[in-house]
Amino acid sequence: MKIIYVLSALLLLSLIVPAVSADEGSQYSYIGITNLSVELSDNEAVYDVHYNIDEGVQFLVLFLGKSDLKSKLSRVMNIKNGRFDIVDMDHAVITVDNSSVDNGDGSLWFPRKELMVNIPVISVKTPRTSTTYNDTKEIPGIGYFAEKV
Repeated sequence: MKIIYVLSALLLLSLIVPAVSADEGSQYSYIGITNLSVELSDNEAVYDVHYNIDEGVQFLVLFLGKSDLKSKLSRVMNIKNGRFDIVDMDHAVITVDNSSVDNGDGSLWFPRKELMVNIPVISVKTPRTSTTYNDTKEIPGIGYFAEKV
């Protein structure tokens, strides 16, 4: 019976721990973001985010499920309608449909995206280009063509 009280207390603590501000680097609550890759194709963005979960919380995430982890990742990435294709203890893949504005001539515009934390390395790949940003908390607006040359 005591174990239930201890687990309940740990769960409550993990949920009420305030999120660390962006000034504290790449850490948000119990998640430390290490890198992010965004692949833009047609009107879809696929976010491949790598992170570390604080050791004290790993057991709770495994034991209680990944819904809080998904919620925090969505918040950090500033994604409202993403579909989680993969959620592991160190990596997640999130697909967002209709993430870009289609100009109707084969070109698209991915609007500027503000993130909750500074991310050490962000790679953005389109069908024709690839760009890397270092130690930033935003992805600038990017124009791209839907098809390869």
